[in-house]
Amino acid sequence: MARQARIESSTEIYHIVLRGNNRKWIFEGDNNKRRFLKLLNKQVDEEMIDLLAWCIMDNHVHLVIKAGIGNLNLAMRRINTAYAVSYNLKNKLEGHVFQDRFKSQPIEDDTYLLQVIRYIHNNPVKARMISKVEEYEWSSYNTFLSQELLCKYKEMIFVMDYFNNRLDRYKEFHLSCDFNTYLDTKEDTEDFQNHKIELILKEIADKYGVTNGYEIVGNPVIKKDLIEQMIVRSGLSLRKISSYLEVSYNSVQLINSEL
Repeated sequence: MARQARIESSTEIYHIVLRGNNRKWIFEGDNNKRRFLKLLNKQVDEEMIDLLAWCIMDNHVHLVIKAGIGNLNLAMRRINTAYAVSYNLKNKLEGHVFQDRFKSQPIEDDTYLLQVIRYIHNNPVKARMISKVEEYEWSSYNTFLSQELLCKYKEMIFVMDYFNNRLDRYKEFHLSCDFNTYLDTKEDTEDFQNHKIELILKEIADKYGVTNGYEIVGNPVIKKDLIEQMIVRSGLSLRKISSYLEVSYNSVQLINSEL
């Protein structure tokens, strides 16, 4: 079967996800992460790509890259090949290191660009590897805080312009969240959806001063508000909302028809 052509971005900016084959932890350890970042920077130095953001996890990587589609494909092929060869040699392995080719999603507007950057910086927090985004060493979050480091990445300086170069605004932005769906691994997509549900439940509990699920579903007003929020913001189907909250599907359908 022929590979589907990549959707090109009019801005030449892409959200990239690259993951280990069979979910292997191919980036586990500082040395592996350092090696991958070095390969990325080599492509920046050779002016193949501009790097706007990154987050290197243990079994996958998030990148925000600006490049023409030809340069993007070539740069990623170089990175993948070089990393795979060194990884297999080091670990005395053979075969594929990465799962398929990299995934890409066009970023067409500035608002979504900032949201994607926030999303990938918060990946380690959602994975409960750290409690605060600034604690993670292998993302670009802290690079944005350093004027000296920013000089290497011209497109990152462009991003900081949206915050008027104010670090307090940049930090505050990363503490907020949205309910968009982003390019990610299947496992992280599920984790993110669960995170959204937890946030909705907490907001409802705080709004009405309740402390447990029985108080929520046992009160018709609170239950209706919760179902409405789940329909609008959770990304779950009506059937899944019904199952998750253990309420009748007809009641969820009725509330949905009133929205």
